[in-house]
Amino acid sequence: MFKRIWRQLCSDWLRVVMALVLAYMVYALRSENNDKAIQKFENIKINFEYSPDVFNWIKTDHYTSVTLEGNPKVLNNVNSSDININVKIDKKYHLKNEIEITAKNIKCPSKLRVKEIGTPKITVNLELIDYKKVPVIAKFDHETKLKKDYSVSKTEVTPAEITIWGPQSKIKNIKEVFTSDIPLDETVERSFKYKADVVRIDDVTIGQDKVDCDVSISRNFSRRTLNVPVRVLFDSSKRSDFNYKLNPAVAEIEIKGTSGFVQFVSAEDFSVFVNAQHIDKPGEYILPLRYASHLDHIEINSVTPSKLTVQVK
Repeated sequence: MFKRIWRQLCSDWLRVVMALVLAYMVYALRSENNDKAIQKFENIKINFEYSPDVFNWIKTDHYTSVTLEGNPKVLNNVNSSDININVKIDKKYHLKNEIEITAKNIKCPSKLRVKEIGTPKITVNLELIDYKKVPVIAKFDHETKLKKDYSVSKTEVTPAEITIWGPQSKIKNIKEVFTSDIPLDETVERSFKYKADVVRIDDVTIGQDKVDCDVSISRNFSRRTLNVPVRVLFDSSKRSDFNYKLNPAVAEIEIKGTSGFVQFVSAEDFSVFVNAQHIDKPGEYILPLRYASHLDHIEINSVTPSKLTVQVK
């Protein structure tokens, strides 16, 4: 009898405890649901994370308001910096003009939920990224700054090609990229090496900032042909009454020198002659042509003819 009464009491006690716990849980849940607050936060920046395949032509920053709902105590301690909006954009969006912002894109403190987004759609102008290799062209500030008769004969750029990437519509029109101006002045007489910057292009990424330039400087030489009268060199002490007839009477000489100097040279600067000092009687002679010049910077390449006929009467 006692045991039966004891079991009954224990069974009722457990039921009472379970009923109390259940009642408290229902009360707490209802209290929590009834005790909620709502607050709107302005000027929350939207952070876009673009995949390497996508380019957005719209450069302005986007902001929106976010309304949060939840525990008042938690909400009171929240400010705008605690709310983050992150949107990942890959190539599947490139045909769209709008990107939708949802609660999944918003990170906020726990026990709070996103109730409303002020601007749920953002206008974009997306385009796929393209890649290609283009040659690098060396540029100079101005070759006329070199000393007279000097010029850039060759320039080797290393690497000769670099990779660029950017929106397809822009990449397709780019045929080459250029270096910044390589400096030249009148003190430059020898070949030199120079590390040049690659000129930036708006909205395009260039795979290399600098290139090595091997610049060859050469001196310019010119050739010119002149017609010079042939003179006779004779010994007047032997016979002063001889007449000399030359065939031909004019020689053609080819000269070589720096471009700036050759153009000012004339026939008077050269002496072309035959040596007839040994002739002491009339006759016909074949004599070699001789020549001379007082100009140090001019080289005589050839004289035509090398010999001529001299008739002495």
